[in-house]
Amino acid sequence: VISDWSSDVCSSDLKDTVIDAVEEIIGPKGDAFYLESSQLIYHAVLALRAEQKPTDAVAVQTFLATHGMLDQAGGVPRLVALAATVPAVGNVGHYANIVMETAQLRALSLASQLIQRLTENREGKTLDEVHDEVESLIVEARDAHRTHKAEQHTAFDLATYLDERMRNPQQDEENTPTPFHGVPMMQGGRMYVLAGYQADGKTALAADFMRVASDAGRKVGFATYEMGWRDVAVRLASTLGAPAKQVETGRIQPLDKQRVTAAIAKLATMNVTVTYEYRPTVSTLARFQRRNRFDLLVIDHLHQFHIEDPRYERQFLERIVREIQGLAVAENIPFILLAQLSRTGDPKAPYPRPSMANLRGTSMIEALAWCVWFVWRERDKMNLTTSAAEFITAKNRSGRTGFFKMTFHDRQVRFTEIREV
Repeated sequence: VISDWSSDVCSSDLKDTVIDAVEEIIGPKGDAFYLESSQLIYHAVLALRAEQKPTDAVAVQTFLATHGMLDQAGGVPRLVALAATVPAVGNVGHYANIVMETAQLRALSLASQLIQRLTENREGKTLDEVHDEVESLIVEARDAHRTHKAEQHTAFDLATYLDERMRNPQQDEENTPTPFHGVPMMQGGRMYVLAGYQADGKTALAADFMRVASDAGRKVGFATYEMGWRDVAVRLASTLGAPAKQVETGRIQPLDKQRVTAAIAKLATMNVTVTYEYRPTVSTLARFQRRNRFDLLVIDHLHQFHIEDPRYERQFLERIVREIQGLAVAENIPFILLAQLSRTGDPKAPYPRPSMANLRGTSMIEALAWCVWFVWRERDKMNLTTSAAEFITAKNRSGRTGFFKMTFHDRQVRFTEIREV
């Protein structure tokens, strides 16, 4: 049983700063408290504070009674007992940390019980599957009830950072290179969105980004939710010069054998790890990153994430984009998020040159992305893709927008930049 901070909130009319200090650590849910009664009292205090009302024992009792939760919270005896054992208000941060640490220990204890059951009765799972599940349980227990305290930095802190940066200019090795002359290097903590219509070549272009990053010594993660790892192998080999169709079937023409062998040998040295999830969530994505500590993470693609209720697809997508951006900031690496573009209702021109309005399902991309890139291929009268393509920078927080022309090589399933002379 934990030592509850709730006794402090019921003792007197606390100042907002004290309650804020506790909420930063415990968070708004209060699920770190062991007793349900403590959670209810905590929620009551937060609700009263939000309404700018007193948070003393009488106010909390009235609030709980009004909402029919007084008995669940232990009744008047519980509140009286809490008020009679008041710790020092100045130590609320210390007590809140005790609540969080004890909750984390309970999560680890529960995980150990589940691991023991799993090892005693693995229900037909292979040893590798057991290892994966055990690791997943440990990661979830580690992340449970993490401190919610937000980072705060004064203007002096910001100035100090900039002064240090000026004294130690950023080196190229701190950033991640891109495959095209017209696209600047990517920086950590930023989300880059690469969008296109179906069949325009988003994944093929993403493979080029991964190849160049790996060549520069970066550790690259590729979270694919649309194709299997075997198809990813073909895409990566094709960016290295191998004919995609031949590699896919294994039937290599004699004239191409040397080129394919060289591409496969080069692929074997790439520092790339691929994962596939049938029902992806941001939590599984975070676990993939934390297990491997990548320098670049490519996500293929946004519209394959699990939507719990299709009626609220837009709201779910907006939340997913916010969480992915937050993960990029927390891990301080660049993320490339692939996204689908919406076709128009014009049957004569269903694939127009894209703009921000074509981003499918969410405006949150426009709000949070550092750069929004489009890959667009021209189509013939039958709406089939041609080799003529463009790389469009529709949004760029640190530079210019614009476009340059590319050529798509169908045999290798890759793009090359057309440079102006």
